[in-house]
Amino acid sequence: MSIALLHRIANAHRFPVILTSDADIKAFRTLFRAGHVIGAMQAIPSLQVGVVVTEITPQGKLALEAAKEKEAKGKGRRMAAPPVNSPAPRDPAALPAASST
Repeated sequence: MSIALLHRIANAHRFPVILTSDADIKAFRTLFRAGHVIGAMQAIPSLQVGVVVTEITPQGKLALEAAKEKEAKGKGRRMAAPPVNSPAPRDPAALPAASST
């Protein structure tokens, strides 16, 4: 998912961040189109195509903050599933016979 990649880029120790996997490049395209990152595709010296991310834009930083707030709210609201109060299924042979009165 794109927001996960944005988190990874934000947690990088230094820029530029180089992405080479197909999944990362696909997620980068989404982030780039949304205006969240600045970067460009380049040929890496090993003859592999990659993306060089040079920075996270102010819009990208806002998206990160919004995702963090959403995650924090979600954690506070999570509740355990209510217990199921239905009785265990009974063996029909163990039920009393119906009376014919």
